[in-house]
Amino acid sequence: RAQGFGQNVQDYLKNANDEILLITAVETPEAVANLDQILTVKGVDGIFIGPMDLASNMGYLGQPNQPEVQEVIAGIENKVFASGKILATIAGTWEQAQILYERGYQMITLMADGTSLAKLASINVAQFKENFPR
Repeated sequence: RAQGFGQNVQDYLKNANDEILLITAVETPEAVANLDQILTVKGVDGIFIGPMDLASNMGYLGQPNQPEVQEVIAGIENKVFASGKILATIAGTWEQAQILYERGYQMITLMADGTSLAKLASINVAQFKENFPR
């Protein structure tokens, strides 16, 4: 994927090392507890907050919007911003991505690839049923 699915192999090989980032996922209470130390590790370029996994590992399965989870996320954000490192996460919608960007996130994944494909498939099935009713 990094090389554009084989489209620009030579350009990729020439520039790859200059463009590689090491982003560490923070998805457990243990990672949160060790965040200060993680942020001092040489070579770590940023932190990726996995809100769903973090919530689940905090005992809130599938509930990343729980106030306790949001407080922990805010604490992570503050520490990463203060460190000057990249802050990354995932957004489920375009609107959520805009909010995260405005909050200062520098890297935002817009839905997981599986989620995107599932949503597209659902749209296609709905259109098919609408246009070809039985």
